[in-house]
Amino acid sequence: MFGLPDEVITLTASTAISFYMKYKAQAAADATAVLKMAIDKGKADSALADAAASRGSPWLRKFVGTVIISVTFGGLILAALTDIPVNVIKDVPKSEFLFGLIKWGKTYDIITVKGLVFPEYVRHCTLAVVGYLFGSGFGKTK
Repeated sequence: MFGLPDEVITLTASTAISFYMKYKAQAAADATAVLKMAIDKGKADSALADAAASRGSPWLRKFVGTVIISVTFGGLILAALTDIPVNVIKDVPKSEFLFGLIKWGKTYDIITVKGLVFPEYVRHCTLAVVGYLFGSGFGKTK
């Protein structure tokens, strides 16, 4: 075949087949090793989550969440009921273009109001704290 001796063709074919078989065996061994590492990592993560859950107590997390939300909204409601004026700082762009899609420069308007006011930071802070407390509750696996 192709002017080569049969021994060369046989040697080349057996070398290629041997290489392919060894390549597939190594790929299977690598996949098995990766799967074993993933299983071991999952066991370690589960053990860490169980250890974290055993250190915390659910009543404390609920108590802290209740206190933070009560103080946040209670303070705003108290200010509304006692007619304490609240200053709200609002960002106003100096210039805008294309119907307000492009804005540049900033000035600040300070608005003094009385009543129930929820400034922008209250929403962000409350969501961050509540998200953290709910997220820490998911660490418990038992």
